Amino acid sequence: MNALVRMFEQALKATVGLNRKVRNDFLARLDHVRSTGRQLGNGVGEDMDVLLSEVDYQFTPGRMKHGHRN
Repeated sequence: MNALVRMFEQALKATVGLNRKVRNDFLARLDHVRSTGRQLGNGVGEDMDVLLSEVDYQFTPGRMKHGHRN
């Protein structure tokens, strides 16, 4: 199950360089994957929740993380 979370994390990292529209579309798809992950148990969905919340924080208007801008 850790492999699923690591793959999810890599997909999230790939969104950083995308333009806003493509990134938002991709994040919506990953949110669907996250909700499916919650059905797997073993903390998979919870780990994905944490990772997705970090990305949401990174792209919250007015916030910058690691030097990236919206």
